[in-house]
Amino acid sequence: MTYFKLFFSFIIMGIPILGFTQPNQVLLFIDSKSIGQNELVENINRELQFSPTLNTGIDVQIIDIQGGIVPRFNALRYRVDTDGEWVVRYKPRSLPWLICSAQKKSSQGFSISNHDAIRRCLTY
Repeated sequence: MTYFKLFFSFIIMGIPILGFTQPNQVLLFIDSKSIGQNELVENINRELQFSPTLNTGIDVQIIDIQGGIVPRFNALRYRVDTDGEWVVRYKPRSLPWLICSAQKKSSQGFSISNHDAIRRCLTY
């Protein structure tokens, strides 16, 4: 019975228990007309497929400002920003632009050139 009380006290206090934490949200703004940025997205997708820690730790959404590729990704979500509402909301300074956000922290954005930079969002 004491474990039961301890479990509920953790929930009431808001302390995350292993397995119940939300993954960090990641937005990656790209221009799909750029071959280098397409390769970057494919490498990130591949890394998410092969890394269980990365796959459970972050939730990646690709925001394409041009809409020039057919999405063939299974480890990340793809969205075309045809109206520019995502660009207006998040204001990426350059492309590709990565934004990491956790539940109780403000968002942090930075320009990336290598797919390994996505790992920075795990520790954010």
